[in-house]
Amino acid sequence: RLARLEAVTEVQGGAGLHLTSTKYPCWLDIDRATAQSYLEELAGKRSKQLAVIKQLESRLGNKSYAKNAPKEVVEQTKQQLAEAEELLRSIEQEQQRFSTP
Repeated sequence: RLARLEAVTEVQGGAGLHLTSTKYPCWLDIDRATAQSYLEELAGKRSKQLAVIKQLESRLGNKSYAKNAPKEVVEQTKQQLAEAEELLRSIEQEQQRFSTP
């Protein structure tokens, strides 16, 4: 009910998106166009996240920035980088899970 699914059906073999985060063999019945659209959306998010990471790494790699910026600002940038890298890992894991048949 919470997922607003139309039906849950037990089958011998599944088709669609294989759900890997469950101990049961489960598939989400979606069409290829929907799956491809979602994968393209994830690819766009991944590209944006890579750009953010590159920008933060560049900022931290700038000796002038590291030397002249207040320590709090440098630490904040390091924290932002760690968060951006974690989000990238999350996006990549979702891409892997979603594209695995």
